[in-house]
Amino acid sequence: TNTTTARVAQIQRALKTEGFDPGPIDGDIGASTMKAVNAFQRSKGLPVDKYLNVATVRALGVSVQ
Repeated sequence: TNTTTARVAQIQRALKTEGFDPGPIDGDIGASTMKAVNAFQRSKGLPVDKYLNVATVRALGVSVQ
């Protein structure tokens, strides 16, 4: 997905709300954020990969637009 710092921060907040610790809410897709993304993906039966994908962003309730 095309991500902005603000959108990444939304994703990080959504991960935290879902119980997955993304590390600091800083708008950066770092190792901690991707670890949380991958754990979230596994928990929801989504494809687990090294990228943020549209299905994951939508599952977190974050707008992709």
